[in-house]
Amino acid sequence: MDFMNTNEARMAFSFWTQLFIDAGWPVDVDDQPREILWSRPLPLVASVFPFLICVLTLAYHPLLIQPEPSRLEILLCLLVGLFPVIWGAQGSGSAVFEFALSTITSVVGLRMVRLSFFRRRTRRSRLDMWTELISLPLPDQTTHSQAQAPSSARRQNAIQAMQALPQAVLVPTLLRCIPPPESLIHMSFIQARLYHMLAGLAILFVLQGSVQLCLSSWGIVMNSRQKPMFRNPLGARTLQELWGQRWNRVVQEQLHFLFACLAGNKVKGGRRRRTLAALATFLLSGLFHEYLAYQSFGTASFQQFWFFMIQGVLCSMEPYIPKGATYAWLVRVSWVLMCEMYTGAWLQSHFFEQAKAFLPGPIRVDSMVWLFGRPAT
Repeated sequence: MDFMNTNEARMAFSFWTQLFIDAGWPVDVDDQPREILWSRPLPLVASVFPFLICVLTLAYHPLLIQPEPSRLEILLCLLVGLFPVIWGAQGSGSAVFEFALSTITSVVGLRMVRLSFFRRRTRRSRLDMWTELISLPLPDQTTHSQAQAPSSARRQNAIQAMQALPQAVLVPTLLRCIPPPESLIHMSFIQARLYHMLAGLAILFVLQGSVQLCLSSWGIVMNSRQKPMFRNPLGARTLQELWGQRWNRVVQEQLHFLFACLAGNKVKGGRRRRTLAALATFLLSGLFHEYLAYQSFGTASFQQFWFFMIQGVLCSMEPYIPKGATYAWLVRVSWVLMCEMYTGAWLQSHFFEQAKAFLPGPIRVDSMVWLFGRPAT
């Protein structure tokens, strides 16, 4: 990315860039607007999600009325879940679009399988179907069409939305502070680690802030009680608490469901079953994230796979390790440091650089803020 002197650009950049300059942070301002380089016609790319919505609403929902899943219903589950494979890796040219497409279709595809093979006797409206496909309704949640407390669900969702809003607002600010990957090789060891941790924090804020805000907003509109997607993951005292109770329930529940479908009742025993279930879930999570990486970046480095496998092994060993305040501190520090295995692929693929181009108007990213100092030249 080429930059121009901030004094020459003082009238061109955004209000937020001016704030960083006035605060005394080292700032480089872009010499031209960021652009998204689509590899396919934009109307074709823009039609993908409306096409999938039409498939689910017009073709899939009527089949849920039948007592048993039909072949067409199974075919539609496969079509939605594997649509990114049909579309092709890096099919649009934007890693951000490909990541969103792969994540949404994978989660929705698994939830379609759950709806198809574990049917409820009550008939779902289209809005009920969408609530179960794209949000996190509580297990005892009554359907939208049934009577329920008129304000308690909306109040709960409003509270969750207000808690998520500050993190969602901070995302554009954090993106300004994430450097292009070519600059990392010119940084000191500690400096590069700090920027990797900042990238991990940006990912956490996108999920815990922006995504949670969308889920809570849907719950407000639908008057549907929603589970929180995260529960303060940085406050976890053990890895089992972190991954089992506090981290990304959208993906976690689908992986548990997939493991249950694959394993059934074949694994017997208490601790042994839990250990094997944890390892299998982390194995599936690693493969799932490598699939997302391949679809988004066009390559699979297996960094994310090994990150999740190491987490699974550590979780399995944890019951045999004495716990205490020191251990809780070590868990947080080691987890933050190991997250570089996860964020490395995101940084090296220019994912964050492409994400900056998606932010419009007043929140556009038009500068690089060197929060931990510029790299050596």
